[in-house]
Amino acid sequence: MRPDLDPRSDSKEHISATLNTLTRMVIDISYGFNLHPINVEVLAPACRHVVRCAQQHIATSNDFNNPQWQEDLHQLKLTLGYFNRRWGIGGTFKCP
Repeated sequence: MRPDLDPRSDSKEHISATLNTLTRMVIDISYGFNLHPINVEVLAPACRHVVRCAQQHIATSNDFNNPQWQEDLHQLKLTLGYFNRRWGIGGTFKCP
């Protein structure tokens, strides 16, 4: 067995911390993007998927009703709005 796949390790905590960090990075980029919109055509349409993954992580987190998560979710929705206006691919996000 590979040592990095040890089932006794704290892999769940590591994965959770990684997802939280990546989500925070996407949220920070969204805040910046929403404050100073750039030409959305220079972004790959695949960026929309990254934003949707961040939304999904927030929606499935244990503290979904946290006011900060709610504001962050709003910022991600604004970012998706830019994609949707340009390519019609932003989609909508329904919270559970």
